[in-house]
Amino acid sequence: MGIHKEGNSSARRKKNKKIMVSAKKFFKTQGNPFSPYMMKSYFGYMFYGSALFGGIYNFNAYRKDADEVNRLLTDEQRVLQKRLAEPARTPWPVLHHNATQIREGKRPFDEIAKIWTEVQYYYPGDWLIPLEFAQVIKYNNGNYLKQFLDEPEAFRKEIMVQLLNVKYGKVQSLDMITDEIREILTQTVDDLSKISLADTKTVPLTPTH
Repeated sequence: MGIHKEGNSSARRKKNKKIMVSAKKFFKTQGNPFSPYMMKSYFGYMFYGSALFGGIYNFNAYRKDADEVNRLLTDEQRVLQKRLAEPARTPWPVLHHNATQIREGKRPFDEIAKIWTEVQYYYPGDWLIPLEFAQVIKYNNGNYLKQFLDEPEAFRKEIMVQLLNVKYGKVQSLDMITDEIREILTQTVDDLSKISLADTKTVPLTPTH
């Protein structure tokens, strides 16, 4: 009985030895111990290989999701998407900052036309910059604005149209339009509707801020 157990143990050792030898041959390290550098290299290859596979998988998944989103876009949204990718586009925060400074009297009115043209083209769903320009309209008359705008009255109407489009969801806005925002838009449009920049006798309001 003891001989049988000893025989089995000897067989297992031989089998294990064969496995170890075959592993050495596989990694071409026959007769040479695994060095730390060699082990690091093997694990490095395994890591980069798995990362590459995972990257390819994630990229394919992302491309599939992007294709699905693009398929659901309307023609108007696709046009806007292409516009936003144009390198000449001025970032919205820069336009908003400049419009705020114009309203505060810290920048010249000469920039109004350029900023408004960009807002209409790239950001038709914005409502904050139109609010800034609404304040400019309220505190300046048509004669003064005509020095910087070809058609101040058309400018006033365009501001109103953009605010109404945002209010009624006719354009896609990056912000969630709450009831409070709708109330602000309604009040601003109502104020602008009572102003005529074509009337040269209109006396502008005096800013209180």
